[in-house]
Amino acid sequence: MDNDSDDDNLWGDEPDWFGDNDDDKNSNKQHGEASTVLPDVPVAQHLLILLDCGPDMLRASLPDPEFPDDLIAPLDVVLHACEALVRAQVRASVFAATGQRDALGLYCYNTRPRLPVPTTTATTKTTTTSFPREDYNDDEEEHEDDNDDDYDRFVHGPLPSTAHEIVPLAPPGKAAVQTLQAVQDHPVRGRRIDLPQLYGHRHVTSPTTTPTTPTTTAPHPLQTALFHALQVFGRAKCVRKTTPTRPADWQHVWIFTNNAHPVSSDGDDPDGCSQRQLLQTALHDAAEAGIDVTVWPLPNGPDQDNVDSSVYEQLEMDVAPSTAWTLLVDILPETHRQWKQARRAVGVPLLLPDWKERPPNDPNIQLNLYRLVQESRPPKQYHVHQETGRALEKLTQTVTVRGSELLEQSWGTGHAKNSWGGGADRIQTYVEFGGEKIPMSYADRDAIRRSCNANPDFASLILLGFHDDQSIPLAHTMERSYFCVPDEESVEGSTAAFAHLHASMLRKKVVAVGELLTKVTAAARLVALVPLPEERVDSHFDDELPEILRPAGMLVVSLPFEDEVRELDDDEATNVWEATGTDVASPDLVKAATKLIQRQIIDSIRIGENFENAALLKMWNYIEHVALEEPMPEQPASETILDKDLVLERARHEIDVFLANLPDDSIVEKMPRKRKVEPDDSRLDWFTIWSRDQYFECTNSDLKKKLRSCGEKVSGKKQDLIDRLVPILENEFGKRVIKSEPLLTE
Repeated sequence: MDNDSDDDNLWGDEPDWFGDNDDDKNSNKQHGEASTVLPDVPVAQHLLILLDCGPDMLRASLPDPEFPDDLIAPLDVVLHACEALVRAQVRASVFAATGQRDALGLYCYNTRPRLPVPTTTATTKTTTTSFPREDYNDDEEEHEDDNDDDYDRFVHGPLPSTAHEIVPLAPPGKAAVQTLQAVQDHPVRGRRIDLPQLYGHRHVTSPTTTPTTPTTTAPHPLQTALFHALQVFGRAKCVRKTTPTRPADWQHVWIFTNNAHPVSSDGDDPDGCSQRQLLQTALHDAAEAGIDVTVWPLPNGPDQDNVDSSVYEQLEMDVAPSTAWTLLVDILPETHRQWKQARRAVGVPLLLPDWKERPPNDPNIQLNLYRLVQESRPPKQYHVHQETGRALEKLTQTVTVRGSELLEQSWGTGHAKNSWGGGADRIQTYVEFGGEKIPMSYADRDAIRRSCNANPDFASLILLGFHDDQSIPLAHTMERSYFCVPDEESVEGSTAAFAHLHASMLRKKVVAVGELLTKVTAAARLVALVPLPEERVDSHFDDELPEILRPAGMLVVSLPFEDEVRELDDDEATNVWEATGTDVASPDLVKAATKLIQRQIIDSIRIGENFENAALLKMWNYIEHVALEEPMPEQPASETILDKDLVLERARHEIDVFLANLPDDSIVEKMPRKRKVEPDDSRLDWFTIWSRDQYFECTNSDLKKKLRSCGEKVSGKKQDLIDRLVPILENEFGKRVIKSEPLLTE
């Protein structure tokens, strides 16, 4: 495969200093959150796809998404989906600057046993391709010369393999897209790399033939693939392991297959039992390494359902939801949902009011807090050396006022500082308190801040008491809000205890008040814990479970300080609250607002998927055009033209009903500002200036003097002053009558 165009790789390898902002060591410090999270919080997600190359996967049995009358092999359907998934991942990293360390790899397994061949360098960089060399004759594989066998054994080992790399596990880019395009069956150019010819079995079974299971004389193909997956995740540079200050990355393996009988289901078959034990051992090894394995069953024909996944379920493997795997468009939504991640902000224990008197080893309710709003920070700016392409480190030096003596210097962030001649003791730091700067070190500031917290030892949520749900006024603050649910995996029994507390708060109509500390060195904040019931949508069928829109949990809202609440003028809503004792809107007003909002909702529309950013889309199309050497797509015409009159006309009735239910506010007309009137001492004949239109002959000072004498504004340019003065002189001199004298004639 020719990759000469990779020299100008727009999506190529990223330098070591370029990474996701979420992995920055100081990213959480500026927000006051815990820098040490539990090990089960994913930082980046890595996906390795194992593609079955068995006989049924290579036989054309599914309709082509582009040409429904034609049939294509399930292998090509999955390759189409993989290419779309890679493009979506690269696009998300460019558009939203998220998931820049997320990696994706593709392996084929269950191939005919063959020796891997020497890899060839694709570019001048260290990237290689693992496809066989073109001069390798498959038909003469069993009759190779001894010298070739010795060479292959010296380079790649003595045993043939049934698992081979297609796309290496790395953050996807240009090379991954080009590789997936090369292995697909294009209707015009065909396959540039023929996977069925390279790795397919010699004798393809007919549609009515039951697939044969491997014998115990050779390793099971799926067992070999899982063993390769462990090695791939172990040696991949993008996969980070667990450290005391950093959680492990999320690792997942997806298996695409339409083989319903990977091992014999007959308990009396010794070969089937042996293969089952080997597979279970490989799955246990993957689970111990923190790798999740999911099977995606595919159909064997256009009119058939998915293959029976009971054998995989007996092997304790996760099976993807059953869908109609007949078109590519059915695969993509499921893969996006499976790969979507939910990252929690922090995990804290819920301490009861008597937590100090309880034994230290007494377990508490463990909670997981999730942000309601995910913030996206822009990428950091780096200065790169023009020749080497490496990032330049920042050198910070502290010198005396006159600059004659160097006191301290440091390289970059997080490095140790070097000082000379007691420079660290001579540097005075100040902390602002009450609008004044007080000499204090940062360590003393952190110590004072920790002493103000009820629990200065570790991050926690202390339950202080309960209040009536109407006793806490609604106030909008700029602090972060969280949604908390119990964490049963960390502390057993947290779900049951949290359920009892949640149900009791809903029954008694109370909210809890607590002190939330997300970081030891941060200041604790008073928060209100509002219980929220579970939201679900019942299914139309009796045998299906209802869809849960939101699980039962609590909303954690920061309570503002006194100086954070802005005073507002009293209006009719305040009078209603004083008269009724509640600030809750009337049922009629809530009903009218709900109907108005429902009128503006567009069904089956997802913002960001159905409505594209035109500027970003044009830029992205140009990048793909240059990087992948594809034709430039035509710019689609915008179909989302905003028509304000049409929107108001469609929702006029709901708007009128909503306005009719609002309290009537007394409208106070603002009086115009009375400006100080000063006498005009310019001594100009304004009547002559007005009648002869000689405004531009006057200076700005004279114009302002005349305007001040009339109580008008005097700001702006000369033309603005003239525009204000003309109507005044028109009103003053326009009523005068100029006497006309008869002409003198001889």
